[in-house]
Amino acid sequence: MAATGTISLNANSLTVTGSGTKFTTEAQVGGALVTNIGNVPYTFVIGAINSDTSITLTANYQGSKVSGQSFSLIDRGAYTAITAELGARTAQAIRGLNYDKANWQQILTGSGNVTVNVPDGSQYTGPSWLSLENSLKDKASNVDLEKGLKGKLSLSGGTLTGALQTLGIEMLGNTPFIDFHYNNDSSDFNVRLINDATGLLTLNGNFRILNSLYFGSSSQTSIRYAGGYLIFDGGPAFAVHGYRCVAGRGGASGSNSFNYFWTGGALQVWIDTTNIGTMALNANSDKGLKKNIEYLGAEAIPSALEEVNQWKPATFKYKERGIIPESDNKLGFVANDLVAVSPACVTGKGLPDDYDIESDPNDPDAYQLDQVAMIAKLTMAVQELTAKVETLEKSNSQAT
Repeated sequence: MAATGTISLNANSLTVTGSGTKFTTEAQVGGALVTNIGNVPYTFVIGAINSDTSITLTANYQGSKVSGQSFSLIDRGAYTAITAELGARTAQAIRGLNYDKANWQQILTGSGNVTVNVPDGSQYTGPSWLSLENSLKDKASNVDLEKGLKGKLSLSGGTLTGALQTLGIEMLGNTPFIDFHYNNDSSDFNVRLINDATGLLTLNGNFRILNSLYFGSSSQTSIRYAGGYLIFDGGPAFAVHGYRCVAGRGGASGSNSFNYFWTGGALQVWIDTTNIGTMALNANSDKGLKKNIEYLGAEAIPSALEEVNQWKPATFKYKERGIIPESDNKLGFVANDLVAVSPACVTGKGLPDDYDIESDPNDPDAYQLDQVAMIAKLTMAVQELTAKVETLEKSNSQAT
């Protein structure tokens, strides 16, 4: 209640001095004195009433010296009730702050759904911020209608129409795909681009290259279509599993693929997974391509005839090997026989004695006959025979 008179307070003092006050009749020990100093409310507990113009507080006044202050007095019962209510309200506010702290910690750091406590005792369960971020980051990341999407965008019946420009598209699903419907085709798709296996993108439809298709980081490694031909540009190699060709220009392609492999000394021919042999080519023989040329004189010729006389022509069949069926009867030589007599006519390391053709049909160490070297040996043998015929003819002419 409003009190009579005014009061003065000194800094760090327990004494309140009144002017025209009636402390003995209006104030109560244990009650409160309330005044505003500089628009700041101060509440003091009355410890003793000394006279109508002097009371003693229970705690020092901590402000600066003031005088002529109006004031109010609160009786002991009302002040006790106010204090109790203030304590209850303070406790409630602190409980709310603790709830807020715990709730925010769950919302900011929790994963999945979290349950928060409301001051009225109820609870609410909902997604945490981390859960929201994880659920949205692959679906709507940095959507900006000015920067992310340009042009007209409208949705009707689940169909996107108009132009869409964006920094990137991520397709999710077990087999994510994009379907194209040329000329508003109503079928399932006209052309489909589908990620139907790990690390594999499949095009279901035709693919046309108007200029170049580049591989790697260099534009020099590319495939170009020009004048009805596929042209392979640049790069150290263009590796393929094999080729299938058609019969003529309009026939169907077979089920087998072929390929070539350079071993460093021979060009192997492969059908599917079977090495069917080496390709015989017309080798360049120009003198300008050779060095260390040494012509064999008469001293080398007699040994050539002796070697050729030890060659063993034979008939045989080639065994079934991979895709190659068993052959008909062949007339020729066995390289293993020649390697001991004329090693210059045989290439390769030779197969081991326990060689299993079924488990390893493509062993690259098989002996091969060097046909050019065999022709050279035969030429030397013919030259020796020619020399002998000439000697006999000369002897016969002298005898007659």
